[in-house]
Amino acid sequence: MNPRTTYNSLKRKSFVVKILVILLLTQLGLYLVGNLSISFPKFLNITISHLIFEDKNINVDYDNLKFSPIEGIRFTNLKIKLPNSFEINFRRGNLKINYIQLIKNSSAIIDSLFLEDVRIRSERINKEDFVINTFQANAFKEKFLDLNFHTTALNNKIKCKGLIKISSDLLKTDKRKFKISKLTEAINRFYENKSTLCSQAISKNVNIKFSHSGSSSLFLQLDPINKISDNKKVYLKDLNIDISLDENGRNIAGIASLGSLVGKTHSQEVSFENILTKISATKNSINNKIINASIKTECSKFNGKINGSLEPINLFYNSDSNITSIRLLTSNKSFESSLNLSVQNDCNQFSGFANLKPDNLSLDFLRHDEYLKIASGDYLKLRFSQNLASTSSNFGTLFSVSARNFSALETPLGNYDFIGEIENNLNIEIREAIGIMGKSAVRGSFSQSWNPHAFVFRIRGQCYPPDIKNWLGTWWNKIWEDFLFPGEIPHGDFKISGIWGGDIGNSRTLGYVDTAELKYKDFNINESNIIVSVDDNFSKIFSNNLIHNRGTLSGNLTFPRKHLNSPVFLSFNLDGQYPLNEARTIFGSAFEMAVSDINATNFLCSASGEILIDSQGNSGSNFKLNLESTTPFKVKGFEVSDLHGNIEKKAHITKCSFPTLKIANGKAQLNFDLETNGTEDVVKVNFSLKEANKKLLIRDLIRARREGYIDQFSKNEKTIVFKEDSISDKGIVSIAFQAEGPMDNPLQFEGTGMINFKEPKIGQINLFGKISESLSKLKIPLPSGAFSFNE
Repeated sequence: MNPRTTYNSLKRKSFVVKILVILLLTQLGLYLVGNLSISFPKFLNITISHLIFEDKNINVDYDNLKFSPIEGIRFTNLKIKLPNSFEINFRRGNLKINYIQLIKNSSAIIDSLFLEDVRIRSERINKEDFVINTFQANAFKEKFLDLNFHTTALNNKIKCKGLIKISSDLLKTDKRKFKISKLTEAINRFYENKSTLCSQAISKNVNIKFSHSGSSSLFLQLDPINKISDNKKVYLKDLNIDISLDENGRNIAGIASLGSLVGKTHSQEVSFENILTKISATKNSINNKIINASIKTECSKFNGKINGSLEPINLFYNSDSNITSIRLLTSNKSFESSLNLSVQNDCNQFSGFANLKPDNLSLDFLRHDEYLKIASGDYLKLRFSQNLASTSSNFGTLFSVSARNFSALETPLGNYDFIGEIENNLNIEIREAIGIMGKSAVRGSFSQSWNPHAFVFRIRGQCYPPDIKNWLGTWWNKIWEDFLFPGEIPHGDFKISGIWGGDIGNSRTLGYVDTAELKYKDFNINESNIIVSVDDNFSKIFSNNLIHNRGTLSGNLTFPRKHLNSPVFLSFNLDGQYPLNEARTIFGSAFEMAVSDINATNFLCSASGEILIDSQGNSGSNFKLNLESTTPFKVKGFEVSDLHGNIEKKAHITKCSFPTLKIANGKAQLNFDLETNGTEDVVKVNFSLKEANKKLLIRDLIRARREGYIDQFSKNEKTIVFKEDSISDKGIVSIAFQAEGPMDNPLQFEGTGMINFKEPKIGQINLFGKISESLSKLKIPLPSGAFSFNE
């Protein structure tokens, strides 16, 4: 036999055979001598690697490499450095060759192969991530390999035993050299994806069996390296998989049973018990693939944002080269269905039915820090069929929804009827929807696409906004929580759009509410047209036509969206005729306190401000209010016939400036600063009144005292005594003072002031009569009647 011919023939075999050719040619003579062994020099490293691989940058190194005709090839600390920073380390190994089979050019040339402590490492794989602890392969009847190896990979301990039939084609290779760089790059990508998955998943007691035409069988057992921890996102337990392949490779069948599957996110946990999966795949004579699969689950449990359980469901999958179908079959006390989705040439079509009995459904959804039933009521029915009169050729499925006494997320019970179409890409269009829910009776439409998950609601009719507060989130409830509609239900028209699961604050709302009567806090409005607008950052309500008993107002309320984490609860603007007595509560508690001593039916006003809520839930406000009186009103019992000025509050300082006041026919000015420092309220007052009618002013004093506003200013009730019937109409009073002190204790005020009385009969007032009486007792040479006072 020509050695050159033998070499060229063997070169076309696997890389193991190619190495052996070099070894055999080198030791052919030694074999005839007997059981001798020889160590190979390291200069053969380059020769060996170039014969096997196309890549030139492969390096083979070892501490010891020996060949013996009897004991085979033995090596220690063998290192193979491959492209992409890929390295394989073999601590110890032994390969025995069946020389007779080699001479026969048989594929079964390996008698045995033993490897110990094999480690693979790269830029993405640490040397501890993939370890073959032991690998043992022995030839059996020259047609089989008996395998037994233990491996640590992907955070699992893997044990494998099996019998592999050696095919005649097993070691046939292309005449071209093998480009190892493509393989190492693929392994890196595979390991990166799989290691990411395995870092989030863990499995326990996994058994896999693979058989090929009854002649080859492999058994694998997987168990986690580390103890099971709670930080994994996926947990599998008691998984048994049996896969079989026929001799020609055209038919494959598999069955898998899973005792428990648990999936976790930061807000949800889902567990499935006793899952049974079957799958079969066939390749027919014209290479068409036919796949059939089924999944059955006994019980599904939810814990987190969704709480509750689902009863058994069955899912079936069928696919061939022309059409794919998925069928959902259920039959339990809460859900009966036979739904089929067929896919052909990128065209999706539904058919079948689903009947839901909501009262038997045990699922709750966490919303606004409380659990709400996902659905309740008598029934919800869905029907799907071929769309014979579609609005366009893209809508292949017609569907209808009918519900009676139905509630989603604990909204008021209602009756619904929808008719819609499903597009070939599964986008949904509900063309006509009729709903009667709670106090609302609306018509509308709904659109839903899936990439992204964009939706659009359109609602019009008698619409009571709080009815749908559980659907649209806290921002919607916040808008309407202070509104009441005591009369007819408002007419509304809304368009609400957004992306389910999209960026926070992506939803949009635009609509109006036309109502005959509404109440905001304690403020009654007889007629209004309100526009509602919601964008990325704010929810707004505004109106130019709020008609109340005293006139007309225009204004707006602005609520920052929750994702802004704003300390502002709402901002407001108001302009028009403002009935203070009826609407003193609408600007918050700080404003209500500031005007608590004012009794007024109506003002012309222009107001703006914001109500704040801190992290502890405490409320405050900033505002600016310009006021002008239209009718006389009372402040602390004093009648004011004319007023113009403003009140402004910022943080803990409230400032009031009224340059125009008319009290008792006199001209007055008032300025005060109120500072709230957390322990007490301190006020600074600057007040002046010129030429007020004494009789009118004293009547105001008597009224203020009678109503309890000035009792606290004096400890001696007889200091000043007025006899109202003795007061003339000609008396004039001017007052000016500056004072500062605690708001709740006027007796501690400090300041300066002046009071000037001008009155022909001033002596009739006890205070001034006592002055004349005292002067008459003085030892001066003047008659006592010579002293008289009119000022």
